[in-house]
Amino acid sequence: MIRLSIIIPVYNVEQYIARCIDSCRSQDIPQEEYEIIVVNDGTPDNSMAIVDNYCREYQNIRIINRENGGLSAARNTGLEATRGKYVWFVDSDDRISADCISDLLDYAETYDLDVLCLGLSLEYTDGRIEKFPIESDEKMRIYDGKDFIVNVEMPPAAWAAIFRRGFLVNNGLKFYEGILHEDHEFTPRAYCLAERIAYCDAAVYYYNQRVGGIMKSKNDIRRCRDMLTVADSLYAFTAAKLSEGTDAYKAMMQKVYFCITQSLTFYSKEAFPLSAYRNKPYFPMNPKYCSSRLRLKIMLANISLRLYILINRCLKK
Repeated sequence: MIRLSIIIPVYNVEQYIARCIDSCRSQDIPQEEYEIIVVNDGTPDNSMAIVDNYCREYQNIRIINRENGGLSAARNTGLEATRGKYVWFVDSDDRISADCISDLLDYAETYDLDVLCLGLSLEYTDGRIEKFPIESDEKMRIYDGKDFIVNVEMPPAAWAAIFRRGFLVNNGLKFYEGILHEDHEFTPRAYCLAERIAYCDAAVYYYNQRVGGIMKSKNDIRRCRDMLTVADSLYAFTAAKLSEGTDAYKAMMQKVYFCITQSLTFYSKEAFPLSAYRNKPYFPMNPKYCSSRLRLKIMLANISLRLYILINRCLKK
C-alpha cells in the first residue's frame, strides 16, 4: 500500500532539484510505501535530465510531463495521478527533514486526520536556518477545521501540510489555476473543510529563501489582480459555507481583507480602476473582523483607497 504521494512540480530548478529529491529519498519508510511524482511543467532547463537519473535508480519516482501551465496546474496534474493515502506538495527548490515521514504518517493515520499541518524553517542562501513562528493554542490537538482556522495561525502554504487524498477529492479541492498566490486561496478552504486537523510543531519543512523565486519576482500588476481574485474566491466560499458572525466566519473574512490589502499594496491603475474594490460585496470592510495588526489598515482603506495606496508607497521607499 502506498501511504504517501509526494508531488514535486518542476520548472527552472536545476540548481535545487537534486537536493529536493535527495531529501525526499532520505526517509525512514520502505520505498514501496511512498511515491515521488515529479511533474515536468514544461521546464526549459536541465532539471528533467537530473530527474531522469533518479528515475532509473529508484522505482518509486515517476515523471509526468505537461505543457507549462504554472504551479497550480502542475500540482493539480500531480494530484490526479496520485495513488497514496496522503499527499504532500513539496516545492522543487525546498527540502524536507531526513527520516520524518514515518512519524508524520503514523500520527495522521492513528488519528484519522484529514490534514496534518507542519512546522517549518526558513533556509537562507548564507546557510542560516530560522524556525518560522506559528501561533497555536495547543499543539497536537485534534481540531474541527472551523476551530482550527480560529486558533492556529498557519502560513498560507500548501507545502506546510500533509493532506488525506480522499478528503481533497471528496471536497473537490484543487488549486486555482492561472494565478499567483494560489496557496492563499487553497489552504484556508482546505483547513476550514477538514473534519479532523492537527498541527505538529516539528519543523520538518525547509523553505528556501532564494533570490529570484516566483513569489520574490517583481510583477506588481499581476499580483494586484491575482490577490483580488483570491479575495473574491475566499469571500464566495465564506458566504456559502459559514454562518455570518461566527468565529470561523470572522477568521475567514480576516483572510479576505488581508488579500485586499495586499492587492492594494501592489496596486496599479493598469490592473483595474479603484472602483473595482468599491463595487465588491465585502466593501467597505468590517474592522471588527480583523486582528489589531490589520484593523488600522482596514479602517484607512475604508476612508480612502487613494490615501491607503499613497501611504503604502511611501513606506516602501
